[in-house]
Amino acid sequence: MFLGASYVEWLLIGIGFALAGGAGLLLAAQVAQGVLDARGTVLGAVLAFIPAAGLVGAGIYRLTHRPPQAEPGQSTVEMQRQLMDHLNARGQLSTGEMCDQLGISEADLRALVDELLRLEIFPGYVDWDREVLYSAAEAKSFPLSDGSSISHNP
Repeated sequence: MFLGASYVEWLLIGIGFALAGGAGLLLAAQVAQGVLDARGTVLGAVLAFIPAAGLVGAGIYRLTHRPPQAEPGQSTVEMQRQLMDHLNARGQLSTGEMCDQLGISEADLRALVDELLRLEIFPGYVDWDREVLYSAAEAKSFPLSDGSSISHNP
């Protein structure tokens, strides 16, 4: 969901667009009056639009890289426990199936798994390239091409 408790992201995006629009109007007016030549216009555009793009980019980044949002009454720890329970019960799941099971986005799933890996309590192995989660039992029987086995958290 893009509307959350914090409107900082939308504020950054709005200020960025307002800055770009205001600078564009100011530059257009000065060019029309003959105050600015081509070099002055380019310099003015660079000085105004780069910071504006930074603000918009920061807002978009914050929107797309939020920590998982728990459902009302559901904590992140509960979501992580459900993730581990589903994985242990099935052995392996695609990231899409896990997202459906938990009712979260793939970015939220990645944040949950990253936190479990950081805490060294993830019960298995993740192959983000193939978009598959493996339980510890499933990962033990998964040989690699070089003959070694997959390292995982016990």
